[in-house]
Amino acid sequence: MNKFMFPQSWRPWALLSAMTFLVTLINIDYTAVNIALILISKDLEADLNTLQWLLSGYILAWATAVVAAGQLADIFGKRRILLIGLTMFSLASLWCGFAQSEAVLITGRLLQGLGGALIAPPLYTLIFSVFPENKQGLAIGALGAGVGVGLAMGPTFGGALIEYLNWRWIFLINIPLCLITILVTMLCVEKEPSRISEHKFDLSGSLLLGLSLVTIVFGINEMENWGPLSLSVWSVISLGAVMLGLFIYSSRNKTNRLIPKGLFANKPFLGCVIGYTAVEMVFSIVLVSMGLYLQNVLGYSAYDSGIIFLSMTLAFGLLSPFGGRMVDRMDARIPACLGIAILTLGMSLALLFGTNGNMYIILPSLTLIGVGLGIALPSFNAAMMKTMDPSILSTASGVFVMFSALGGSLGVVFCTSLLVGLGEPFLEHMTIANNMDLSSVQIEHLMTVFGSAYRDLQLLTGMDVDLAVSLMNEAFVKANWWVMLTAVTLSMIALAVSYRLIKIAPRQA
Repeated sequence: MNKFMFPQSWRPWALLSAMTFLVTLINIDYTAVNIALILISKDLEADLNTLQWLLSGYILAWATAVVAAGQLADIFGKRRILLIGLTMFSLASLWCGFAQSEAVLITGRLLQGLGGALIAPPLYTLIFSVFPENKQGLAIGALGAGVGVGLAMGPTFGGALIEYLNWRWIFLINIPLCLITILVTMLCVEKEPSRISEHKFDLSGSLLLGLSLVTIVFGINEMENWGPLSLSVWSVISLGAVMLGLFIYSSRNKTNRLIPKGLFANKPFLGCVIGYTAVEMVFSIVLVSMGLYLQNVLGYSAYDSGIIFLSMTLAFGLLSPFGGRMVDRMDARIPACLGIAILTLGMSLALLFGTNGNMYIILPSLTLIGVGLGIALPSFNAAMMKTMDPSILSTASGVFVMFSALGGSLGVVFCTSLLVGLGEPFLEHMTIANNMDLSSVQIEHLMTVFGSAYRDLQLLTGMDVDLAVSLMNEAFVKANWWVMLTAVTLSMIALAVSYRLIKIAPRQA
């Protein structure tokens, strides 16, 4: 038995404070990296297609391990797995902070993702289990507020670190903050027995599921390099699909199966998974495309871009407690659908973004997106947990986070691939229309600059640089229009699915 700093009645709130601090930290890290992409690209001489693995690889590592982490938490205890995850995240941050190449940095981000995977299921289920039923939505909403605050601070805080120190401090700052969270957790959460469940860990299922997801997403990511009709692309995706089929087949008769039997027969759970995944895809698209748009097209610094992002992230943080609280009081589909509708409106305004950077459109768009996210995401999270058997809550939470993380990863891959895949033909067409007489080498250099997170204009030697930059901006905006249109479509799908499936979620007083 631990000695606690707080009286019994204070412990849920002390734990909530610690966990809110933790999700704030993780989301600061997540969004700050988006702002730093251009400077990392310049420092490590890496192109956008490679550097997108800093984002999608991190989320993918999270997605592939989070279901296993949920099962481990149900078997060995939430506190223990949470502390292991925090330790791993700290060490991986140290690794990233001292990385001298893109390969080393991406490896560190993958390890950060694994640490985050171990953190996520026990974090939410610990909070959910210590609060009474009529305050569970409020508690989940408070965690959502931490997410929003982290997102709000991430671009601005990251921009300030870049401005006054360098991008490496985005990772190094995690270490003391993680140590504080470890200490608070140890003082607030009682030690558990070495094993709290007799179930065995499904190691083979974890490996099959993880490998299948990595293989499929890798194949999708390489469509840009190998071509969408390439035999190599579809061979890799097919291999991943076969492994996924083997995972499903081998799990049929297991007593310790990684994903509990009948989980997806729960319609509210299924609705929350689909809705949350689609919204996470939209969110990732916004973070990546807006970061590139503000810095490369409109010419804002990383710090100024972070300030502009505040219109979205502060709205997210301020609305999150209300989104979770609404699920305590009404049918969960009401706040979920309301949030998605507002998100869709914000994304529709993003279709109007142009090369002139009209802030009368950009700021309302980002604000509406933040409001929609702040209402919808905590609603999905709270509704999902209210439908689950407490004995499998961590595992179910892991499955939920896996799909949402996959949505985030696919959103990043989709966004970068479509921006480059559509933007390059647009750019080539415009160079011809504007009578730019370029050699094959110059065209190759122009496409290299366009496809990089950092635009090295020295590669444009021998051509009209001002015209080339203007055409690159126009090509980006044209490609980004299609990216935003797809995001609007995803939002509308999430709205329809949520309305249809979450309506039978239990109503809580």
